[in-house]
Amino acid sequence: MSPADLIVATECGGSDATSGLAANPVCGVAGDLLIEAGGTYMQAETSELQGCADLLAARAVNDEVANDIREAIVEAERRSFESGRFGWGYGNILGGLTSIEEKSYGCLSKSGTKPLQGVLHEFERPPGKGLYIQVEQQEARSFGGDPEGVNQFAASGAHIALFTTGCGSTTGGLIPVIKVIGNLRRMQLIEDNADFDATPIMRGEKTIHEMGEELYKEILAVAAGKATKQEIYRHYEA
Repeated sequence: MSPADLIVATECGGSDATSGLAANPVCGVAGDLLIEAGGTYMQAETSELQGCADLLAARAVNDEVANDIREAIVEAERRSFESGRFGWGYGNILGGLTSIEEKSYGCLSKSGTKPLQGVLHEFERPPGKGLYIQVEQQEARSFGGDPEGVNQFAASGAHIALFTTGCGSTTGGLIPVIKVIGNLRRMQLIEDNADFDATPIMRGEKTIHEMGEELYKEILAVAAGKATKQEIYRHYEA
């Protein structure tokens, strides 16, 4: 197998400012590198891309895909308002994010820079290579759980999940999860549960692109058999 055979997915949970500044954009760079190698990269959480519809539509490969991503995000916005509040999670508030827009623009950085090939629905598998946005299922969102999101990736054919967190998480699932952290204090507290330390960006020691290249190498290492912390500690939440 080669990197072109890989499907890698990305999600975030318990986000804070360092998620948007370091951990998320690092995933975006790694995703770009995977796509350049011929692979497939997908992102979920349309409920956390509110305000980003036009930006993603501008990257769509055609008008149909542009309309699909706009409709998916508008529907996520409708559900949020219908519930009487933005359902974007206590963990994000705990991390200091004050609005869904702060969360969303950090979330957007996980998508990288490549053209958007399509929008996936109902556990659909990517029909081709490149970047895809997955519309999370309402059943999964009703639990508000990150493991459900990881397992939705598995149902859509992903081999590996990247999971960024600022407040900290032990999220696992049915596929290997590479946890990425950019928060210096949180990295110290849960180092034994983290797979990739993105804090050199926050310390000004490395650039986002340098760390993105390192994360891409970590993805290839896990694909080749390196065990993630989630696998070592048997966090196979389903």
